[in-house]
Amino acid sequence: MNYLLWGEEEEEEGSGVGVMPAVASARTATVLDPLGIARSMELLAKIYAADDAVYIRAISANLMAFADAVETKARANDLENRMREMEKDLADMKGFLAKLKQEEASEKARLRGQSSGKRAA
Repeated sequence: MNYLLWGEEEEEEGSGVGVMPAVASARTATVLDPLGIARSMELLAKIYAADDAVYIRAISANLMAFADAVETKARANDLENRMREMEKDLADMKGFLAKLKQEEASEKARLRGQSSGKRAA
């Protein structure tokens, strides 16, 4: 996975330095990178250890924004999947309703035939 630290230049193809997915180039894979996570945690610890309230607030705000974006995307995907399921269920119900209407029409025709047969007798 080719992640780049903010401000670092990308090296040769496939040899980026790993940490921040938010600044990764568009051609990088989207696979979980344990070493990148560990390095990211080191960077966060370094920022928090500096005890600079401005940096800490900025990092916290950005982390919350990214977390919210991930949750929003997950909810949107969940709703999309539910909608697809409901559309499929609706199509199934429409098919079942059409079959019931056909059966009802056949039964009405059969009953009309019986009642006209009784009258003729």
